[in-house]
Amino acid sequence: MRSIVNVIVQWTRRHRRSGWLAPVGLVVFTVMLLVGMYDAMRIALLPEHSRILTRLITMVSTGAIAGVLAYVALKVYRQMSLEADELSLESMRMSGELSTERALMRSLLENTPDHIYFKDAEGRFIRANKSFAESVGAEKPSDLVGKTEEDLLDPEAAKRNAEEDREVFRTGRPVVGQEASRTRPDGAKEWYSAIRMPLRDRHGNRVGTFAIFRNITIRRNAAEALRQLSQAVEQSPSVVLITDISGNITYVNPKFTSLTGYTRDEVTGRNPRILKAAGMAEEVYIDMWATISAGRVWNGEILNRKKSGDQFWGLASISPIRDELGRITHFLEVMEDITARKKAEVALRDQVIFQRQLMDAVPIPIFHKNADGLYRDCNRAFEKFIGRPQEEIIGRTVFDITPKALADVYSERDRQLMERGGAQQYESAVRHADGTYHEVMFTKAALVDADGKPGGLVGALLDLTELKKTQEALRDEYEKRAELERIISKSPAIVFLRNYREGWPVEYVSDSIIQLGYKTSDFLGEDGIPYIRLMHPGDVPRVTADVDRHVRLGHAEFTLEYRVFSKRGDVCWLEDRTWVRRNAAGEISHLQGIVMDVTSRKAAREHELATIEGLRTIINMTETLIECTSVDNLYRRAVELVREKLGFERTSIFIREGDRVRGTYGTNLKGQTTDEKDHVMPLADMWAERFTPPAPGGDLWQVVEEPYRVWEGGSMADFGRGWIVVTRILNHQHGVIGVFCNDTAISGAPVDEVKQELLAVFCTILGNIIARRLAEDERREAEEKHWELMERSDRLNALGILAAGMAHEINNPLQGMVSHIHAVQRSVEHDRTVRQSLEMVEKGIDTIAGLVRKLLLLGRTQEQADESVDAREAVEFVTQLLQSQLRKGGIRIVKKGMNRPLFLAAPRRYLIQVLLNLVINARDAMPDGGDVVIELQADNETGRIVVRDQGCGMDEQELAGIFKPFYSTKGTKGTGLGLSVADSLIRGSGGSIEVDSRKGEGTTFMIHLPRAGVQSA
Repeated sequence: MRSIVNVIVQWTRRHRRSGWLAPVGLVVFTVMLLVGMYDAMRIALLPEHSRILTRLITMVSTGAIAGVLAYVALKVYRQMSLEADELSLESMRMSGELSTERALMRSLLENTPDHIYFKDAEGRFIRANKSFAESVGAEKPSDLVGKTEEDLLDPEAAKRNAEEDREVFRTGRPVVGQEASRTRPDGAKEWYSAIRMPLRDRHGNRVGTFAIFRNITIRRNAAEALRQLSQAVEQSPSVVLITDISGNITYVNPKFTSLTGYTRDEVTGRNPRILKAAGMAEEVYIDMWATISAGRVWNGEILNRKKSGDQFWGLASISPIRDELGRITHFLEVMEDITARKKAEVALRDQVIFQRQLMDAVPIPIFHKNADGLYRDCNRAFEKFIGRPQEEIIGRTVFDITPKALADVYSERDRQLMERGGAQQYESAVRHADGTYHEVMFTKAALVDADGKPGGLVGALLDLTELKKTQEALRDEYEKRAELERIISKSPAIVFLRNYREGWPVEYVSDSIIQLGYKTSDFLGEDGIPYIRLMHPGDVPRVTADVDRHVRLGHAEFTLEYRVFSKRGDVCWLEDRTWVRRNAAGEISHLQGIVMDVTSRKAAREHELATIEGLRTIINMTETLIECTSVDNLYRRAVELVREKLGFERTSIFIREGDRVRGTYGTNLKGQTTDEKDHVMPLADMWAERFTPPAPGGDLWQVVEEPYRVWEGGSMADFGRGWIVVTRILNHQHGVIGVFCNDTAISGAPVDEVKQELLAVFCTILGNIIARRLAEDERREAEEKHWELMERSDRLNALGILAAGMAHEINNPLQGMVSHIHAVQRSVEHDRTVRQSLEMVEKGIDTIAGLVRKLLLLGRTQEQADESVDAREAVEFVTQLLQSQLRKGGIRIVKKGMNRPLFLAAPRRYLIQVLLNLVINARDAMPDGGDVVIELQADNETGRIVVRDQGCGMDEQELAGIFKPFYSTKGTKGTGLGLSVADSLIRGSGGSIEVDSRKGEGTTFMIHLPRAGVQSA
């Protein structure tokens, strides 16, 4: 039944729109059908019933049918009533939700920053949100209803926007993500991302359009900034490298590839250690990783290796990259290639050394003063000119080395230069080292610091004494030359008049053409020699091009140089001073020239250029010689360099050793260097003359005719005879040190005077280098002997102390033994034999005691109550004594508290011995150099000397034994007696030594001594 009711309900709901006719007709049809079926059944089944029974059955049947229909109708009604109630409740719920959705939509439209509007089919606004209204200058959204873009925007923007909306309405296809820009009423430019869609009714028909515009100005600006940043990184001249937190490369810019040779694909995912160079210390990378891992920026210089294996220096800055939570996610490295700078630093250091050497080699006196007028530097020529060593010049003023009358002039000139700046040049008299006064040209220039303040001056002295004389002679020569030039100006020398046509036909030539072997008739006439044929074929293109260029530029006068052939076939150089002649129409008609033979001048110029180039080569050779580590190596390199750099064939050096001459190195007939140190000759007349210094202005080299000789094994062999050039090797202090010989026995070429003059200059420099090297060797030997004597003295002193200590230790048991012998003697007073034996023992003990007393007297420090020493003077003496040795080790002495004397109650030799030991120990503790500080301190009764170094330091175990004899922290290099002796000497003078040291942090010694005249407690 429920199924039948549901079917009826559904059928009724479907026919609700056509009214109740269908349901009523269905009911009538059902009743009629049931009644008809009943009548048919009644007639068929009950044909013989009575009328009463028939009616009764009919009434019951009808009632039953009516009841069934009523039941069905009620069930249908009830079902439909329940569904109607549910529909009503659903409708109310949906209405509420719709109201909420409308409120949310309205709130979204009013509060969203996006611009939203709705248009009808005609393009008129039917709705818009507040953001869009404000963007077009409307006070509220309702002001836009019924308007179009033409009412709000500029014509071009309105037309473009309307066309896009009409296209969306026409096609029905939405447009998403379209970007466009617009200019706001206030003039600001904004970028938007637009979404345009068709607006449809509930039946799906297009009734208008709606659009949403999102402001992407910030995003677009950020994208543009990111693009610019990315482009800047890609085009950066510095290497940019990014790694992840594990140190693996995630990005490199093109500069990385161009510098290292690795492509981005080759290094991505790999560790930057692929760039690690072999010469870089591991500690640098440890410090780098610790710094950046701690979130700090690391800066430093790194030696890297390219893909090709070449090394380069980089100045790197590595910093962490953090996320929004502050966590490190990557590391950024920016590196600049500083290889050129590092090379420049090395070159600059070498240049400073070279400039110092060059400055000393310059024969012109040069000096440098600070702003207070104190000399800070000078060269050897200045020392020689003044007649004082550098030590007596540096730190002094002009009043200390020059008579007051001249010093006043120089000081006033210096003051003016410092006030005005720039340069200064003047002439003045200067007292020479020989006591005479020379006319000197002063050339000075002011020095300024980075702030532009005067920092001193530099100057040079040019001795004009000889120049003045030369100028007088030159003045007469100039007058004669001027007269000669006047004569030449009137006499045209060789004058040509050339027609400005092809070949330059000669129309006139002066009789002076005879200089070239020609006659004037050789050039004139139809068959005359054209000027072009006179010129060297190799110069014709250049000369004609130069003439055309001068003519084109409108030059009326110009000078050319070119080669011509004389009639004898010789090549001559001519200087041609040409004037351009024009006709009345302004056209070039002739070239008029006055030519002079300048062949000799060209040769002199070539000689000058060759000399200059040779001097440059000599400077380079000098640098090579300075690097030689021994005198023997110096001789060898000298003979080889003269062959290699100056182009000589065979060279050799001979030096003087007392009354004999010894060879060093030479050249055989194959151009190879031979060792000729076994070649020794007596200083005979010939060699004595060669080792005699030349007279002033005399030649440094001479050509002699001698047999050619070559070293074969252990002796010399003669082979023919020819010229040999002997050049003296001079030094301004030692005279002729040796001679340099050269010849051309291999090729037989003549003497090249230019090369020989250059060799003379080289030999002068070589002499100074040899003398300096010999002096250094002598000084080194003297220092080694001095230190040997000092070490021997330390050992003897230590042995004396050791002997005294042993004597003291022996003396004590001897005294006890004597006391016991006396006691035994008393106990055996009646035993004569025993007493005699004991007396013999006592005499032996007395003998030993005598020897012990002698040892004690030998080792005892004598009383020095009446001796005192100025600590400042002792410190100065020790530092001066060790100055050269400390400088070689890169150690600098820093003295403090030296402003006044400090007299201590101790012998001077004791204090000097102690200070020497302490400073030498400080030197040995600093193999890489550093500072040694010596400081003087004092109170009313005690003076203190503090010696502090920056060396390796000592631990507690080492400190405990340093004052013990024969205990050393230097291994086999030390005796272990120095500090023991020092402690003994200081304690013997009533003082003490304290020491403070930490491993790796240096050591400090403090000497305490009573001040002179104060009793020690």
